[in-house]
Amino acid sequence: MLYEKFMPIYMKKSTIYKRDNKLYIAVHPNDNISKTYWHFKNIDVILANLFGFDIHNYLDEVVEYDMRKKTCDIIKNKTLKISLNFAYSNSVIFCYYSPEIISNYTSTTDDFIMIYFTLPLKQDNAKTRTTCGIKIPRFMIQRKIDAVIDKSNETVILRFYDESQIIEIKLKFPNIPFYIDFGNHDDTIKYILNNNDLLKYQKLHLQSI
Repeated sequence: MLYEKFMPIYMKKSTIYKRDNKLYIAVHPNDNISKTYWHFKNIDVILANLFGFDIHNYLDEVVEYDMRKKTCDIIKNKTLKISLNFAYSNSVIFCYYSPEIISNYTSTTDDFIMIYFTLPLKQDNAKTRTTCGIKIPRFMIQRKIDAVIDKSNETVILRFYDESQIIEIKLKFPNIPFYIDFGNHDDTIKYILNNNDLLKYQKLHLQSI
């Protein structure tokens, strides 16, 4: 299946298939591609992803849905985001996490959330894409987080939101492909770009103690 076939579809109305207690959004049940599953108590919401592996998220919630709505509003009290970032013409990828967001690029557990994205990679004079990710412990997340991946400048900006402030931390890319574990203090500080952001990161990290 060609990457170019996929485009961002947040605000459009997508094709939806319902089989038993499974809701397929913008992907056919028989499509032979990797998928992201959100397993709610009453239904599974299933989205396409192009990371080459399936993602399973389990939530102890009952959700309501309306198949007549546009894509982002299908699930009541949730915002649906389907990111196929390699289709964007610019060089910046935006990813979001909060308890109210269902996305195809987020993996969640009781202990951490993982945000996945793809970046270009040149191997043997051929251009391809590879999956990268950022793992963030839940103790660092008060309300929501944003991740801005700037491919041109090879930086990642993480924004942590609580009720009164936004904490912004900027990191440089490790070698591609990479997985940054934000809970690993000694590894993460290698990539933080300035002392002010280092102090903000250490304050977040101390919340685990």
